[in-house]
Formats: sequence, structure tokens, C-alpha cells
Amino acid sequence: MFKDSNFKLQASRQPTHSHDQQKSQYQLHDGDKVLILGGGPAGCSAAMYIKKMKPTLQVIVLDNRNDKAMSTGGPGSCKGCVGGISGFLLDQLKTDFNITLPRCLVNNQINSVKFINLLDKHHETHFEIDIANDLTEIWDPPKMGSVLVSVGNGKGKYNHPDGKNISFDYFLRTTAKEMGVEFINGYVNTIQMPKDSIDGVKIHFTPKRLKSTFIWYKKDKHGKVSVAPNKQNENRKEINDAALVVNATGINSRNRIEIGYYDTEDDTFRPAPAKRATGKIMGMFDIDIEQKYLQENFGNTIRIYGGIKGTNTIVAAPKYLQKGGSWLTIAILLDRDIEPEYDNSCDDGNCSKSIPHKFRKEMKSIRDDFLHKSGVGKHLRLQNIKKSTCRCTPIIPHTVSEKPYGNRYIEVGDSSGAMKYGRNGIPYAFNSAKRAMEVAVSIGISEKDFKTHYDKTFVAPIRRDNQLGKYILKWNGFINRHIALASAYYEIANESPLLKRYAIQILLGIRSSDTYTQSTLRILKDSYGGLSLLFVFFKWYARNRFGKFLEERSNKVQKIGAHKLDGHQTHRQES
Repeated sequence: MFKDSNFKLQASRQPTHSHDQQKSQYQLHDGDKVLILGGGPAGCSAAMYIKKMKPTLQVIVLDNRNDKAMSTGGPGSCKGCVGGISGFLLDQLKTDFNITLPRCLVNNQINSVKFINLLDKHHETHFEIDIANDLTEIWDPPKMGSVLVSVGNGKGKYNHPDGKNISFDYFLRTTAKEMGVEFINGYVNTIQMPKDSIDGVKIHFTPKRLKSTFIWYKKDKHGKVSVAPNKQNENRKEINDAALVVNATGINSRNRIEIGYYDTEDDTFRPAPAKRATGKIMGMFDIDIEQKYLQENFGNTIRIYGGIKGTNTIVAAPKYLQKGGSWLTIAILLDRDIEPEYDNSCDDGNCSKSIPHKFRKEMKSIRDDFLHKSGVGKHLRLQNIKKSTCRCTPIIPHTVSEKPYGNRYIEVGDSSGAMKYGRNGIPYAFNSAKRAMEVAVSIGISEKDFKTHYDKTFVAPIRRDNQLGKYILKWNGFINRHIALASAYYEIANESPLLKRYAIQILLGIRSSDTYTQSTLRILKDSYGGLSLLFVFFKWYARNRFGKFLEERSNKVQKIGAHKLDGHQTHRQES
């Protein structure tokens, strides 16, 4: 596995065949080693796809979590997200790998979404979407049944009654192992891409974490990215004989990774100048709730709340475990982008403390405000909310990497940032891994190959689409902060299937094709450039405006009639 640093991938360089000009001269061959960094959904799916496409490859996943940490639940296998998977992804798993998600992993089968604005104390400002019935005109229901399911996110307190693991990540790891994928444990420290495609990518890793800082967040006082030397570790190991390296470490890994290029001629290393994928902080809470209350009030419905100060949206997803255990997963999306910052004032591993923790106090305050205004707080199992069973401040991608590729190097999942803005979507992780592996196997593994067939066709459209997504979500937050606008929007949405469809596509993005751009173009097309939506708006306005006028007129007539009746009765009595 570990070769001399002078190793060259001579066997991988082959002349281009004249009858197939599309294929690159740098390709994967039987017996080549593919190293995948990270064992989450993106890493495991990349391993599974490339192993299926070319079974003769040696596929190795380097992950900082071992089987014990993954199988026991808790932080070792937690996703730090709501844990929603579309039925379309379940169809994809069945079609591509002939695997079905075990029942023990499914915490809930979501069939509707309810939008509520909490500025209205009576909770009358709301509308609900039945995903299957209201949206059958735009898609056929998934073959696997549910349009959206909620999967186990590694919650440590609850275990399956039969002792089965409820972690989705561990399920993927087990499936990948059955396909012949090898897993090794370690923390990646450096990724050095070659200047020439003929050379291999150099990976350095250690059994223990050296730094708890992202290299792309290390900036000096002038804002320039710099690379500080890591503390040397005698157990540091190197892998430099991989024909392809896939970076699926994600942006929530607290392990510091140096990414750059090396030149074998002068033996120099320089950091990658392109901006890496970045994200913003969100708040996640898993709170125990009385099961009777949860089933009666939430059932199989995800609720999306607006109107809480400091937030754009709050998502609440009910979770149930077979034979006991129920909780509510609460995701808080702030109304501003807060990028994680890190303390890089010194170079030893003891002083690099991540600062996202300082936002936990704000997140807890928002959570308490939400629990009070929504009425959920009255039904908690725990009287002391400070003892929440799980809480964290994960990072969700909101900036796509400028260059998620190199010679024999490719980024997938949220390492590339190729996710729908404001959504850490597991389906996007699968699709980016699938597309990247298709390019690697069918076309080539050089920088040019990945730029032409992966970045331009898959990543770049997401990069452009997210620019529109930022403004749409800001507009959504603006509406929810004003009760008059929210009331108008929610009432109109109740009468407009087009707006219901648009809302579900924007906020959930159930299918990979439900991008901000395509969804916006679709609603403009179906509403004749927005004319039908304007008609619904004026209809609502007229009903409310003239309805109030007629109601006032009716009340006035009733008062006059009552006054005249009293006068007649008084006159008769006097007579």
C-alpha cells in the first residue's frame, strides 16, 4: 500500500486510440488503486459506483471513523442534518445497486409539508402541501413508495430493539464492503496534486488528528490564505501510488487538510490558489417529545416555520423509532450567512479551537423562542431543555469550489460545494459521486478530463444556480419577517397549485432537477409569465378589500335596522 515517493504511474499512460477521440490518454486500468478520502454518503457512494463500473480496481476508503464508532451511533455516525432522503434516491439505489433501505433506518415516511408563520399568534397563517396528491402533475411518484423519508442520523440514545444499527452511513459502509471496498482508518493531513498527469497524488495521513482547522480558512491579516507547518508526527504515513484520489472529506470535518500542487522536477509544493468550497453555520437540535403529542400534531408531516427573529427558516421533522423512542429534529437556518472562523494564532494542535461554538448560545436562544411560540415546548419529556439529547452547529455548503479537480484528483459531495444552496442534500452527494466516477472510468482522469466532463457539465450549473438561490431564500426570509406579506403569500399559495409546487421544490428540492433556475423558469412558463399568479393575487386582494367593505356595510345596515326596530318598539310601548 505504501510505496516509495518516487513512484510513477507509467503503466497508466497510454496513447489515444484514433477510433475513440473522446477518451483521454490517462485512464484507469485493471488493478489500479483508487483512494477515496471520507466515508460519508459521498465517499461510500463514490466507492460503490466505481467498484460497480470497473470491478477490477482496488478501491480503498480512508476515513477517520472506525467501525466501532460508526456502529454505536452518536457523534461517530451523526449526519448533522435533518436526514431527509427522497424516494427518487431510493429508486436510484435500487436501480444502480439493487439494494433496498432497511426498515430500521427509516424513522418516518413524510407525505406532507406544512408551512407556518409564527408572527401570527393564532397560527392561522399557514398552508399545507400533500406531496403525492398535490404534485402528481409534475412527476410520477417514486417506485419505492414514499416521496420523502427520514433516515436515522446516528442518534446515540436510541437503538433498534433487535440491536441493529440505525446509522445511514454505517449501512452504506457495510454495503460498500460487501462489494469489495477496503476501509482504513486515519486523518488526512495533506493532498498534493501532481503538475503532470503521469505522476501520482501524494496523500499524508496520521492515526490521530494533528489540527482541528480547515486549511482554506487560515488567513493572515491581509486576507491571504497561507499554510502553516503541521506538527510532525512519527506515525505520519504516505500513500502515493493511487491512480485516482477522490476527496469526499466534506466541510464538516474538523481535521485540517493542506491542498496544493507539487512539482517533481524542483521538489516544490505550493498551496492551491483556487477558493475551496465554504459553508455557513446552522443549528441542529434533537429533542425528546411525547410520542402521543408528536403523532397527533406532526404525524408524517414536516413543518417549516417562518417569523422567528434571526432566522430565515426553521425545519422541524418528527422522528419515530420502532418499539419506542420519538423525537423532533429541529434545523435552524439563520437569516444571514455566517462562515465558520478558526483560531490560527499558533501552530501546535492544542490552540486551534473552532469558533462556531460561540454561536451555540444564539442558536439555543432561537430554539427556546421557537419552542415557546410554536407551543411545542409544553410537551417536552425533559423539563430542563438544556439537557437536549443532541445538539450541534454543522456547516452547510453555500459556496462551490472554484476548481474541484486536478490531475488524478476530484472532489465530490460537499467537499466540492456542488450542493443546492442552503441544503446539504444527500441526493446531491450521490449524484456528484456518480458523475465523477463515470468520467473517471469512461473518459479519463486528467485535469482536462474532469474540467470538461465534470466541472462544466455538473458543477458549473450548480455554481450558477446557487447565485439565484441566494436571492430567492433572502426574499423568502423577507416575506416571513412581515406578517402582512406572509399572510398574503400563504393565502394565495393555498389557492395556487403552482405556488405550492414552487415552494416544495425550492425548500426541499426532492429531485435533483428541482434547481432554483429550473423551478423558477417552470413556474413562469406555467403561469404565462406570471400573469396567472397576478390574477390570483388580484382575486385575493379584491376578496379581502371588498369583502371587508361589504362586511362593514352589512354590519352598518344591521345596526341601522336594529336601531329602527328599537325605535318602533319604544313608540308602540308609549302608545
